[in-house]
Amino acid sequence: MSVAARDHMYRELLTRVADEQRGFGSSLQPPATEQQLQELVKAARNDVHAEVPADHVNFLRQSNGLDWNGVVIYATETVPIVGHPERSIPGIVEMNLNFRDDPRFNDLLVLGSNGMDLYTYRIATGLYEVYDEIPHELLDTISTYDQLITRALTRSLQ
Repeated sequence: MSVAARDHMYRELLTRVADEQRGFGSSLQPPATEQQLQELVKAARNDVHAEVPADHVNFLRQSNGLDWNGVVIYATETVPIVGHPERSIPGIVEMNLNFRDDPRFNDLLVLGSNGMDLYTYRIATGLYEVYDEIPHELLDTISTYDQLITRALTRSLQ
């Protein structure tokens, strides 16, 4: 399957999430600005010693984080949820600083969660992994970001 075909599948799911959100008077988060993305990349390098995967940066260009039906994809920084300013989506760096209290997360960049699973990027290998949120056991290894986000978005649409 080509990169464009995989990207098309994940964008289709994101469109379905947006359609469901509209049904509840909400919408996707606005896209991250290039300045927000540059600041995220810099903070990730400096604070958690990780490169943010380019595919995740592209996701954030479409929606700066996501909080829908239990699935949370972390934003460039902590941002208020569209239509719910009393609630927020955590930023990637802030969340990963919290996870680094557990040394098992020193080689991981946690990109999001669904309350049961953590969606992560293994820094050393470039693979994506799904962990049980508690007790942090590896559940699955996934080769592409598109597959990881497709899994997360599919869960949010169930």
